[in-house]
Amino acid sequence: SLGWLNFGQGLIFGLGTVVVMCMSALEVQAGTQSVGDFVFINAMLIQLSVPLNFIGFIYREIRQGLTDIEH
Repeated sequence: SLGWLNFGQGLIFGLGTVVVMCMSALEVQAGTQSVGDFVFINAMLIQLSVPLNFIGFIYREIRQGLTDIEH
Protein backbone atom coordinates (compact mmCIF):
# COMPACT_ATOMS: atom_id res chain seq x y z
CA SER A 1 0.00 0.00 0.00
CA LEU A 2 2.73 2.46 0.96
CA GLY A 3 4.80 1.41 -2.04
CA TRP A 4 1.91 2.15 -4.37
CA LEU A 5 1.28 5.45 -2.61
CA ASN A 6 4.90 6.51 -3.09
CA PHE A 7 4.90 5.30 -6.69
CA GLY A 8 1.67 7.12 -7.52
CA GLN A 9 2.77 10.31 -5.81
CA GLY A 10 6.13 10.23 -7.59
CA LEU A 11 4.56 9.50 -10.96
CA ILE A 12 1.96 12.26 -10.70
CA PHE A 13 4.45 14.82 -9.42
CA GLY A 14 7.08 13.82 -11.99
CA LEU A 15 4.70 14.03 -14.93
CA GLY A 16 3.28 17.31 -13.67
CA THR A 17 6.77 18.74 -13.30
CA VAL A 18 7.70 17.72 -16.84
CA VAL A 19 4.55 19.28 -18.27
CA VAL A 20 4.92 22.55 -16.34
CA MET A 21 8.63 22.89 -17.16
CA CYS A 22 8.02 22.16 -20.87
CA MET A 23 5.27 24.78 -20.96
CA SER A 24 7.57 27.24 -19.22
CA ALA A 25 10.41 26.48 -21.65
CA LEU A 26 8.08 27.18 -24.57
CA GLU A 27 7.14 30.52 -23.00
CA VAL A 28 10.83 31.40 -22.64
CA GLN A 29 11.41 30.45 -26.27
CA ALA A 30 8.46 32.60 -27.37
CA GLY A 31 9.84 35.52 -25.39
CA THR A 32 6.80 35.93 -23.12
CA GLN A 33 8.70 34.71 -20.07
CA SER A 34 12.25 35.34 -18.88
CA VAL A 35 14.84 32.75 -17.91
CA GLY A 36 14.47 34.04 -14.36
CA ASP A 37 10.77 33.15 -14.47
CA PHE A 38 11.71 29.66 -15.65
CA VAL A 39 14.13 29.25 -12.73
CA PHE A 40 11.50 30.62 -10.33
CA ILE A 41 8.92 28.06 -11.49
CA ASN A 42 11.46 25.27 -11.10
CA ALA A 43 12.30 26.44 -7.56
CA MET A 44 8.61 26.57 -6.63
CA LEU A 45 8.10 23.01 -7.86
CA ILE A 46 11.04 21.85 -5.76
CA GLN A 47 9.58 23.67 -2.74
CA LEU A 48 6.30 21.85 -3.35
CA SER A 49 7.91 18.41 -3.42
CA VAL A 50 9.39 18.68 0.09
CA PRO A 51 6.01 18.89 1.91
CA LEU A 52 4.67 16.05 -0.23
CA ASN A 53 7.54 13.83 0.88
CA PHE A 54 6.91 14.89 4.49
CA ILE A 55 3.24 13.88 4.18
CA GLY A 56 4.37 10.44 3.03
CA PHE A 57 6.69 10.18 6.04
CA ILE A 58 3.89 11.16 8.46
CA TYR A 59 1.53 8.63 6.86
CA ARG A 60 4.12 5.88 7.28
CA GLU A 61 4.73 6.81 10.93
CA ILE A 62 1.00 6.85 11.74
CA ARG A 63 0.50 3.45 10.10
CA GLN A 64 3.45 2.01 12.01
CA GLY A 65 2.18 3.50 15.28
CA LEU A 66 -1.28 2.01 14.78
CA THR A 67 0.26 -1.37 14.00
CA ASP A 68 2.39 -1.18 17.16
CA ILE A 69 -0.68 -0.32 19.26
CA GLU A 70 -2.56 -3.36 17.92
CA HIS A 71 0.28 -5.71 18.84
